[in-house]
Amino acid sequence: MKRNSALKAINLIAAAMLLNQIVTGLANESIPYETFGLVHGLAGLVFAAAAIAHLIRNWNWVKTSYIRKAK
Repeated sequence: MKRNSALKAINLIAAAMLLNQIVTGLANESIPYETFGLVHGLAGLVFAAAAIAHLIRNWNWVKTSYIRKAK
């Protein structure tokens, strides 16, 4: 998979999981506890994995932007 295609897929997954976290977090009173725990918990793990994958794919940019060598 090309770099940009992979980033687009990772970003789409991360955005969907973030939206799910927001919606389930706000609607937690109206969702059964077991369903909330399953959906919110699994989506949180997928979101964390997508965030890590996003950082790995963009690590060169992170290094050049934030981790500069001292001269």
